Amino acid sequence: MWFNILKESKQISRTVGSVDWEKETIPEKDETNCKEKLNDIRLSLIHDWKIPDCEFQSTTFGSFGPILTNHHIHIKDGGKGARANNDWAFLGQEGVGNVVTQTNRELVANLTEEEACEVLKDLKYIAENPQPTKPTQLVQFMYHQNQIRVIDNKIVSYSKIRIKINRGTGRTFFSLRIGEGAGMSHVNKVENSFYAYLKTLF
Repeated sequence: MWFNILKESKQISRTVGSVDWEKETIPEKDETNCKEKLNDIRLSLIHDWKIPDCEFQSTTFGSFGPILTNHHIHIKDGGKGARANNDWAFLGQEGVGNVVTQTNRELVANLTEEEACEVLKDLKYIAENPQPTKPTQLVQFMYHQNQIRVIDNKIVSYSKIRIKINRGTGRTFFSLRIGEGAGMSHVNKVENSFYAYLKTLF
């Protein structure tokens, strides 16, 4: 028995002794790519976030810059007045609670890596502090309720969350507009879902 133990010990010693430690490399931890992460967040907000009581209807690409617009029908109202070629009309004719989300497809690409890292810090602060009052470094946060727009001689009211990055042109990183026709409880539900989802992305 002691002979077998001694034999195994010698075999282990030979194996360890044969390792060339200079050639063995320890995998380095992947460096954080802020621009990549920031763009992932943008894509998740526009494509993956499931808006409460709404279903996706269509995507349009604006003629004014590289803007992507998604239209979501408030399913409890049957999507009344939905017109994909007019996102404002889509917001709430006949008292519906439709939702419009927008993003700039080129904005992140025009940032430096350092700027993208600063934006990520600001977005994390916004996620943890809904409707923040503290000014951020590069990000401008705007929140408005009871915005009014007249469409086809009808008054349409909506709430709006807009996140802008103060660099370059076409600075909207993400915007969210919610038709108020279905009631403020629906607006609040969508807003709370937005902040909760944004928080999960960090």
